[in-house]
This record gives sequence, structure tokens and C-alpha cells, in this order.
Amino acid sequence: MKQRLFFIFLCAAALCGCQKEDAEMGIAKGIDASAMASNIYLTKAQTEITKSVNDFAFNLFDQVRAARLNPSSSNASSSFKQGGSILLSPFSASMALSMAAIGAGGETERQMLSVLGLEGATKAEVAEYCSKMVSGLGKADPYVDLKIANSMWINKEFAIKDDYVGRVEKAFD
Repeated sequence: MKQRLFFIFLCAAALCGCQKEDAEMGIAKGIDASAMASNIYLTKAQTEITKSVNDFAFNLFDQVRAARLNPSSSNASSSFKQGGSILLSPFSASMALSMAAIGAGGETERQMLSVLGLEGATKAEVAEYCSKMVSGLGKADPYVDLKIANSMWINKEFAIKDDYVGRVEKAFD
């Protein structure tokens, strides 16, 4: 709990510390300060999805931290157990799970949405949320060039429904 509060405090301090400097840079570069950030407006359902995805991120970090602290109880690779560096993107993990969940059905769909904390969300709501995040995050700050890449690697012997491909292309392209 203390680590989570410290992390939240650290993020808030970093954001507060950057605002004036960013505004001054915008003026120096001739960018209108009001055009500096593009807000992402969420519906009530999308706000709830965001909360769940954030919880998923913290849970993922907690599980990785626990595995690092107690490597004998995990199935992690030896470099992970020996303190090697880790690069982890909960956003990417949640987008990949969402991409798969949109095409899943039955128990598999239920389990994927449960892992993300989205038990009450429909596939359409998840797809719309992902679309908004993928398109909106890249425009949120004119000083950041953010590219989000998603892809599906499908065995050619496995039949994919056309409507699934269309939903994924619409949501993640």
C-alpha cells in the first residue's frame, strides 16, 4: 500500500513539475497553449473501464514484484529470478488481452474480461474504449510522438471470422 501511494505521489509531483515548463516551451515554439493537450473524453462506462484497467496494471506490477521478491515460488526465467532488467507495459498487456477477448466467447471471454476487471462490460464497450485510447493517447501531448502497435499472428490453418477481424481493425487500427 505504501509503495502504491508513493508511486501515485511521485506521478503527481512529476506532472505538476512539468506543466509550467511545457507551457513555456509551447510559447517558445509558437504553439498555442490551449492546443498543447488533446483531452480524451470518456463516457461513464469508459471511465469504469479505465478504473478497471488501472487496477489491472497495479495488480500486474504487484505480481511481478512478488515474483521478484520470492523467485523460488515463481515459474519465471532465470534472468528474471537473478534480478535482470524488466520492461513491462500494463497498457500493452491490457490491449492485447482486450484484442483477444473481443474475439473470444463463452468461458474464455468471461475469464479474459475477468482478468481485466471488466466482468460487466460488453465486447462493444471494450472495443470502443480501446479505440478511443489508441487514437487519443497519440494526440494527448504535441511534444510526445507516441505510436501504439498491435498485431495478430494467426495460424493459417485456424479460421478467423470476418466480423472479428473488422472489429479489431476498427478498434486497434
